[in-house]
Amino acid sequence: MEILDVHLEPTVSDCMKIANWSKPKGFKVVKKFSDEYNGNAKVGDLFLVQSGRFGYRYYHAGVCCSEKGPEIIQFMANSSGSFSNFSSGASVSSSSSIPCPGLVNKVYINGFSSGSKYAIYRLKMGISDSFQDRVDEAMSKMNKYKLLSYNCIHFALELIYGKELEKKENDAENLIEQFFG
Repeated sequence: MEILDVHLEPTVSDCMKIANWSKPKGFKVVKKFSDEYNGNAKVGDLFLVQSGRFGYRYYHAGVCCSEKGPEIIQFMANSSGSFSNFSSGASVSSSSSIPCPGLVNKVYINGFSSGSKYAIYRLKMGISDSFQDRVDEAMSKMNKYKLLSYNCIHFALELIYGKELEKKENDAENLIEQFFG
């Protein structure tokens, strides 16, 4: 029984937790990695595909932007020597702290997962009416990709929530402020 359901928006550090196989907070599971896809994706759903190579495992993230297909918007590095296809386990740039040009595109689920297992998560509080406007805006933006500080997970969560992620942690002081002003 849930006594208290507090909604805390994700922070930058939550992105690293998600990338390293933690379930995203504030989301309910729509499809587990082991489940077959049954066509139940909705606009705004977070897709995470299992990736990894050379003993390092991580998730690549995208967001459902059309239920036809479904179509998924994703963000990735667009530079030689960096990620070229996340889900196939392509190698990571040796210099993870140097930003490179980012590429935002839309793909269907087969192009997103490339046959790898994936899960679907839905934001418990739902998405805002301005989500499609944010998708259109994201398609025309020129973001820099930086493996540790602005990657596909940062992009996906900012698209879903509609704002930049907080840099600070959600700690006890933040909880007290949320409850008591």
